[in-house]
Amino acid sequence: MNIDISIVNFTGVAAQSYNVRYARIDNTTTPVYTSGGSPTPAQFPFSISGVPNGQYRVGITPVYADQRVCAETTQDTDACPNIISLNAVQVGSNLQITYTAPGSVPQVYLTVNYPNGGSVNGTYTNGQNNSTILIPVPPGVNGNYNVYLQSVCDPDTGFYSQKIGPVTVAVSSDVVIPHQIARVGACTGINSSYQITGGTVGDILVIEGAASGLIQMISGAFTRADLAISSPNGTSASDSSDCYSDGSSHGFSVSAQSIVTMVGSTAVINFAVTLHNSSTSVSSSSVKIVSVNGVTVNRSVTGCVGNSSTGGTC
Repeated sequence: MNIDISIVNFTGVAAQSYNVRYARIDNTTTPVYTSGGSPTPAQFPFSISGVPNGQYRVGITPVYADQRVCAETTQDTDACPNIISLNAVQVGSNLQITYTAPGSVPQVYLTVNYPNGGSVNGTYTNGQNNSTILIPVPPGVNGNYNVYLQSVCDPDTGFYSQKIGPVTVAVSSDVVIPHQIARVGACTGINSSYQITGGTVGDILVIEGAASGLIQMISGAFTRADLAISSPNGTSASDSSDCYSDGSSHGFSVSAQSIVTMVGSTAVINFAVTLHNSSTSVSSSSVKIVSVNGVTVNRSVTGCVGNSSTGGTC
């Protein structure tokens, strides 16, 4: 965005004109001046038009008919207003950054320097009072994280406030990545167990077990796929495919969900996929965290499938 710099009035006794110059000062330590013209007293108010949005220093030197040497008078335009407050703490696997910025500022610009020399930065919409930004902490990168924040008045012209900071956050232990799922032990048959780690008491997780593939009766009088999922801290659910009594191959897909409420940082999921009287060579299964507290996660691990020689018929 471009702006106009308005000089409302400047008076010098017997001055016949004024030499005007200006320089941008918000993004440099060595301002470069540009001539703004030589208006006469009758031309005030006087404007310098179409300059990029920023903070400027305007200098005016009177020019007298008797050629006397006069000192320059300078005036700065308004700076981009500074961030009012900034704080940062580690909360689980995130840096929780809280700030207050002036309401006139549309955006803020965040910089986080890592202890290993890396960094992350980004522009965020200004939420004004006590706004929060969450930045993930890289696992295993321990030490001091330095947080800086700036107001952004015009991102297109680079019109930012001065940085506020650093606010230093000491990360001294490995970060626990929340809501991971892993199988406990190897697949040995129909039943398998899975552990969820990195939870928080009160979290509500939707866990889905699924299996699909082909079933073909190779013994007994029928074939069918059954699935069951449960947790000591959640609901139980099951699903079954159609039942077949011929020797042909049949596709199947079964799934069910358990709603788990975390009572600690870990939870156990029990899972079983039973293929009755069928080959398991072309079947697959998975156990997945679908969501946590209503937020989609879709983090999965391979499940187990087992065969059962089952009597009876469909």
